[in-house]
Amino acid sequence: HYGKGKPGCVIKDDFAFLDEKIMDSDGLIVGSPIYEKGPQGLVKVLNDRMGPSHDILFNLNAKKRREELGITDENGPDERFFKHRTAGLIAVGGSQWTTLALPTMEMLIQPMQIPLVDQVLFDWVAHPKGVAALMDDKLERAHLLGKRVAEGLLKPPEEVKYAGDPGMCPICHCKLLEILPKKGLEYVRYAA
Repeated sequence: HYGKGKPGCVIKDDFAFLDEKIMDSDGLIVGSPIYEKGPQGLVKVLNDRMGPSHDILFNLNAKKRREELGITDENGPDERFFKHRTAGLIAVGGSQWTTLALPTMEMLIQPMQIPLVDQVLFDWVAHPKGVAALMDDKLERAHLLGKRVAEGLLKPPEEVKYAGDPGMCPICHCKLLEILPKKGLEYVRYAA
């Protein structure tokens, strides 16, 4: 994506469409089911495809270097890299085996330094009565996440803060580290 006039990737798929939607976006909400401890593979593939070409520091350095050299053609970094955006993440899983979902999804927004304003993990929703889309509390929580993403866009970038549940880690707010109380021979999920 770096240079508009440069040859692109030879892989033929929907990446160009998704890339344009992400680049045009103000707010980004990424949602994924959790299949095996992490989001579906397409999220990881999208992250891999964006790679260093979407790294904001790479693009800032390229822009600065081109300015220093007096290069003003259309082949420089896309100006949309530098616009203010905010993001939220939603992961839905059927058990407690969801540990890597949100951190893997966050890797999608980190290179572009899109501030994460909220994230939510809905787990234990695999049984027929547990469909997250039919649970009022889950819908309300997803609505709150969307509201927080929109509110973040109204603030100057330096004032955007994470507003979601604090989680175990004060930095990533995920459950990469979980403390589960031991109960007999079986471990029970710690209710957060």
